[in-house]
Amino acid sequence: YIQLDLGQLKVKNDFSWHGGEESDPSAVRLDVLHAEINGINMTVGVNGTLGKCMIREGHGINVGVRRSLRDVFRKVPMLSMKVQIGLLHAVMSDKEYNVITSCISTNLSETPNLPPSFRENVNRTKESIRLLADKVNLNNHLMLSRTVVIMTVNVHYALLELCNGPDAESPLAELALEGLWVSYRTTSLFEMDLYLSILKLSIRDIRPDTKSEMRLMLGSYSETSKLNTPDPSSDGGFSNLTMLILDYRWRSSFKSFVIRVQQPRILVVLDFLLPVVEYFVPSIGTITGREESLDPKNDPLMTSNDIVLCGPVFLQRENVIQLSPERQLIVDGCDIDEFTYDGCGGTISLCEELDKKGQLYSETIIIVGRGKKLRFKNVKIENGALLRKCVYLNTGSSYSISAEDGVEVSVLETSFNNDEDNRFQSEEYNRQFNALQPAAGSPSNQMLNFTFEAQVVSPEFTFCDSSKLTMDDSLHIEKLLRAKMDFSFMYASKEKDIWARSVVKDLTIEAGSGLLVLEPVDFSWKYTSVSEKTNIILTSSEICIHLSLGVASLMLKLQNQTLAALQFGNINP
Repeated sequence: YIQLDLGQLKVKNDFSWHGGEESDPSAVRLDVLHAEINGINMTVGVNGTLGKCMIREGHGINVGVRRSLRDVFRKVPMLSMKVQIGLLHAVMSDKEYNVITSCISTNLSETPNLPPSFRENVNRTKESIRLLADKVNLNNHLMLSRTVVIMTVNVHYALLELCNGPDAESPLAELALEGLWVSYRTTSLFEMDLYLSILKLSIRDIRPDTKSEMRLMLGSYSETSKLNTPDPSSDGGFSNLTMLILDYRWRSSFKSFVIRVQQPRILVVLDFLLPVVEYFVPSIGTITGREESLDPKNDPLMTSNDIVLCGPVFLQRENVIQLSPERQLIVDGCDIDEFTYDGCGGTISLCEELDKKGQLYSETIIIVGRGKKLRFKNVKIENGALLRKCVYLNTGSSYSISAEDGVEVSVLETSFNNDEDNRFQSEEYNRQFNALQPAAGSPSNQMLNFTFEAQVVSPEFTFCDSSKLTMDDSLHIEKLLRAKMDFSFMYASKEKDIWARSVVKDLTIEAGSGLLVLEPVDFSWKYTSVSEKTNIILTSSEICIHLSLGVASLMLKLQNQTLAALQFGNINP
């Protein structure tokens, strides 16, 4: 659970007329609310125990809400909200993050408890016509009363520390952003605009055993350049470009997505990137092979509710076992070709599931591996009609059901017939309702255009050798590689036509000693599919590589460290 403390809350509310007096039809009546929050705090309860305060410092938090009470000519947005945050410093552990995401997803996915419909006993044909009439009236109303909602968030500076463990005893990373601005706009005509910009974004490795020169994992060009200047207060003529810009527009006829990243500097250390990704996506731990993921409690095969036959004979201990797409019977195992499922006089009940529309749908319930044979004995199978469509057989696999083995198969005829009748009525209702609606391919419902553009300006990737020097190493051994380039990508589609283009310009790889491993080279790729004609064009400028023995040795070390981090996760920079 989450416990939020707003601290000291000051609220001010005003009502006023704008653009004229009350008698003027064009005058707008506004309700303006301003809230100031001081001393905000939040704690998360894990396993029934309330944790430490997550928010260490927060001030300059202001919320402004403006809504129109009367606006005949729609001059102002129906609702406008502005959130301003001056400073916010928080510390969050992996356990707290899991609780927060779980609470948010649970509340958003909660099924609304709606009252029963008063049209249950109305004829379906009349019902479909009435629903269509309501929809037409609603669309006309939306056209005549177009409303706009705007939300804006402005964060001057925010700092988030990521830690492992409930008491934050193992610091991991520090995420800092400066100059965050987000604007969201939506209308009653299903139009949406989303704009986001971040002036500076940095990620630091705060693990105790990390070297000081390898702590800044992500930063802007100006930030990393100031680290090398004797006077950090001087700008040194460095550019102060906005690091991230994102624009997203959604209309009934097109979608547009534009993202631009400017002058990022990235230190590629896989041993740090994997724990950070695993922090937000815990399932990645099963790939990295870290010690905590080797715990049987975290093994997805152990936590799964499926029945997996790994031995030649499986004995059913329960009187009744229900199998469904959520609990499958998986028949597979090494060095075993024939499996026997002994029900010991019990029952297997095959169950279907309901989709989001409340209709039954069939998925795989029993899976038989390649070349495996499954034999049922001493068991009663309920709802056996699902065996034909819910059993997945791989190449060379089979299953056998015989009365001589004490197997009894029953079919739920009443339920089956009722389901078929309900399904037929539902299909007939959908057919009548869809016949009254406009076609899906009409211009009003079809997405005509989609564009996606991505541009990365002057990124810099640094790959470092984190191993320690030995007495046998040369003083001129290479310790890092640095790659620079400009990258752009464009994708556009209109109905069935597709255009795509990608350009990599001035790709350069330089060693730490100053050796130019790869001289500037340009790559371009173009793809078009118009009128069922496809063209693919690949072009490249001259490629010139200078590979020394030290650089080749460094590449092999980086490869070995990458494999070691993926397998064990114990490479310390």
